[in-house]
Amino acid sequence: MYRVQNRLVRSIHCPAGLLLLLLICLPPVSFAATSRWHDISDYFSQPLHWSGDDWRTAGLLAAGVAGSMVLDHRVRHVFADGGGSAKVARFGNGFGSRDGILVEIGWFLTGWLLDDPQMARTGANMMEADAFSAATTSVVKVATGRLRPNATSGNGHWLDGGKSFPSGHVTSAFARATAFAESSAHPAWWRRGLAYGLAATTVYARLHDNKHWLSDTAAGALVGAGSALFVVHRHGPDSIRLSLTDTAGGLGLQLGIPLP
Repeated sequence: MYRVQNRLVRSIHCPAGLLLLLLICLPPVSFAATSRWHDISDYFSQPLHWSGDDWRTAGLLAAGVAGSMVLDHRVRHVFADGGGSAKVARFGNGFGSRDGILVEIGWFLTGWLLDDPQMARTGANMMEADAFSAATTSVVKVATGRLRPNATSGNGHWLDGGKSFPSGHVTSAFARATAFAESSAHPAWWRRGLAYGLAATTVYARLHDNKHWLSDTAAGALVGAGSALFVVHRHGPDSIRLSLTDTAGGLGLQLGIPLP
């Protein structure tokens, strides 16, 4: 039991705690920085307050991730011969790790120094979303123990001491991309295109380097985007709504996106 707990503590990325600390210690702007403390308990207790529709939506998304496992080997073989762009992969890896964290902090500080509340709030949203999603992914990695594709020939090795599911890089990339893209009342098309395009390079990088299965990146994207939407809806105008709706063929997911 001690070894499992020790692994869990070590696996939680230092940036997660660092980013939350920065949110509290850095000078507040037009929003109440102390209110971010309340987000911590609300974020992790959120499933306790989900409705039936919320659980069905989560189930459909989980089914989508499970379905993507069918393509794990096919996508892996695309990169098996070492093809693809190494430069794009390097960029994507950076955006999903330290470079992305620097962007978050820099965006916040620039907004604060320029007395731009919207810019500072966007930076704070990116930092908080990144911290929440990184903590979530770290726990799931230890709980699932999936082996990486560079450590096994099959995608069905779970509870085997691995840390492949979900992808931490992709989680962080989509957390900061979604927070950036959706932290305004009417996000411009270029803002969303830029943000999600950058996040897509991280997906490419993890597949190119054979570090993750396709389903690892799908799960990471959901955790990152979901964490960011939680933060944005608490500290800014709502922009995207994901809900369950009745259709002629049964139940379906409805994605609401306001146009600029």
